Amino acid sequence: MQLSEQTNELFAALSKAQGQLEAASKSKLGHGYKYADLAECIATAQGPLMDNGLAVTQLMGDINGNTTLVTVLTHSSGQYIASEFIMEKAILSGGAGKNPAQAMGASITYMRRYAYAAIIGLAQEDDDAANAREQRRQSREHAVIKVHEISAQVAACLDKSALTTLWKTLPLNAKNDGDVIKLFTDRNAELQIAPITDAQRKAIMAHYKDMDRTGRLADMSSFFQREITSAKDLTKDMASELIDAFNGGTEEE
Repeated sequence: MQLSEQTNELFAALSKAQGQLEAASKSKLGHGYKYADLAECIATAQGPLMDNGLAVTQLMGDINGNTTLVTVLTHSSGQYIASEFIMEKAILSGGAGKNPAQAMGASITYMRRYAYAAIIGLAQEDDDAANAREQRRQSREHAVIKVHEISAQVAACLDKSALTTLWKTLPLNAKNDGDVIKLFTDRNAELQIAPITDAQRKAIMAHYKDMDRTGRLADMSSFFQREITSAKDLTKDMASELIDAFNGGTEEE
């Protein structure tokens, strides 16, 4: 086995890719058994590898006259890990009609499949296992929706960002539930913040006409107990509260 001098980025990317990697389906029929062929293994792994800057290349080599298979896992950083082993001699048997080159080709494909799966940690599973895994996934997605719990979580969201984050955590069936959708729609409407109006801005500027900008902002910051950097920081409700204070209790329309 050979490694680049540094492997930290490669192994971090491989860890993420393996978290996304599904098992290859045993869709090919052998002599009394099923297996995932090389094409299936590559197709299964291609997405997770590509998404994480990884790639596998396989080359033929030679050690003392013996044919070898070199499998290299590379990362976009230039880091790599490589494995090389001597190929078993391909022997014709049973008069199957293959010439030596065909037998060698079959042997190479066979060993490539095992080496490819080994270097990225790719497993194989039969149809029964795949179906069971899919059923478990669907079971999680279709868990009982506890609307009262979701309602409490929605009510606890104090801004639209928190509401969006909560929505992303919901299972698919909850996102398609009418009651849940209404909860989020209503709360989103409640969190809509109306900006200061032109009339309010003019009223505030008129009140502060004898004060420079620094003084105005300092006075508003003191009133709201938070830093105000511009009149645009004020919402319609905040502006109404400030003007109300100017007028001794009632905002003038």
